[in-house]
Amino acid sequence: YPLLILYLLAYSLSGVPRTQLLKPIPKKETFREISKPFKKVEALMAVGFSQAKALKMVSDTTPGKVLKGFLSRFAQAISAGEDPSEFLEREYDTALIAYRSLHERAMVKIRRLADAYTAVISSYVFVSVNLVIMMVMWGSNWVRVLNLIIVSSALTLGSMSLAIYATAHPSKVVIVEKIGGRIPRPLLVALVSTVVSATPIVFIYTKTKPPISPVFFVVASGGFSLFFGMPFVRKVRAVKAMDEHYPTFIAALTGTMSALGGRLREALTEVLRIDFGPLTKLVRRMLARVKLGIDHKTCWRVFGEESGSELIRFHTDVFVDSTSAGAPVGRVGELIRRSVLEHLTLRKRREEAVAYVKGLLMPLHPALSAVLGLITAISTTFSRIISQYQLTAEVPFSIIKATPPAMIELCFYSVLIVFTLMNSLAMSAVEGSQSPLPYYMGLFTMSGGAAFFLTKTALEALISKALGGLT
Repeated sequence: YPLLILYLLAYSLSGVPRTQLLKPIPKKETFREISKPFKKVEALMAVGFSQAKALKMVSDTTPGKVLKGFLSRFAQAISAGEDPSEFLEREYDTALIAYRSLHERAMVKIRRLADAYTAVISSYVFVSVNLVIMMVMWGSNWVRVLNLIIVSSALTLGSMSLAIYATAHPSKVVIVEKIGGRIPRPLLVALVSTVVSATPIVFIYTKTKPPISPVFFVVASGGFSLFFGMPFVRKVRAVKAMDEHYPTFIAALTGTMSALGGRLREALTEVLRIDFGPLTKLVRRMLARVKLGIDHKTCWRVFGEESGSELIRFHTDVFVDSTSAGAPVGRVGELIRRSVLEHLTLRKRREEAVAYVKGLLMPLHPALSAVLGLITAISTTFSRIISQYQLTAEVPFSIIKATPPAMIELCFYSVLIVFTLMNSLAMSAVEGSQSPLPYYMGLFTMSGGAAFFLTKTALEALISKALGGLT
């Protein structure tokens, strides 16, 4: 919402007639989700309704409280004859205050939800352990037990991750590449990784021993996720570094352009005396395009796309659209600088919440995985002892039935995979972005898998030695 008001405010400074003020909104990708009311306003005006009347009619049917209130207030301001830029400037200040307050409350809620999430996942580990041990001792149907564990834990933890995501609100840092124009690349990598790591679970339902150890699938899935996930993480860091320098760049450029009468080529040459960190390379490329005589709008558009930053791309669009329409360069530059600084401040607050949740889940996941590995070793050893006893005993147990050790290991491995996926989703939800999902999946898969299999192998060897090779 503050970005919408910023765009309208900057565009209104050009002196464009108020009847033309809302026309660019439906064409912008950033406002695609809220463009429908503005399309309705334009349609009503096209058939003869006044702008104030059209805004009032659309506001009455708009479901969102924030947008509904804005349209209603805008209609009243137009009816009263108030200058649109004055109304939008007041509205922008109010929107920033409200957005800042909402963001602060959201970060507090995230911490509380994270505390609840860690408590729930810890309890689910021990509930799962008890269920599987009952399956081992009494020969219960492990498929039914496994379905119960997977479905209940996935629904509970998944709903909590969804609650975290809804509370945190999406945070688009990087311009995400989409495969086929539909599926975001990080999401596709995470999906492939999940399929690879979950492949051994198929053997539970076929009740056959897998030809390859689950360790192979852990290494393959974790390695695949980290291989493709690390570039996403590095890109996010690079984009954030450029975002940090953007306010300085836009302030220096607009100030120089104001002094030089709006000449972009000379202004870029002057500001390149300043070091803008990783943004300097992109500024040099834009200057080279300007010198080649390429249209300035195209140069700015390519600059925004090359940055890979949603923040830079949007604010660059605001600058180009408003100044091209005649808005004062210096005034627009100050609005953009203020907006970017506000978003960077809120981003740092989110990073504090991310660090808090990461501090909870990063050590907790391998610790719980080690617990699963420990119980797996005890359960498989117990199953082998029961199997050997029933083969040699004159009076075998009629109550306790041995479950194949391979099936026991796969059941606990399935629990590990579910928790790995849920923890990865929770961390991505806190960050409010899909970009780090493959990285977290790789990190949790490798750390959890290492803790699980190392603990299991070490304890099985220790028990076997203690029992004199009985197992």
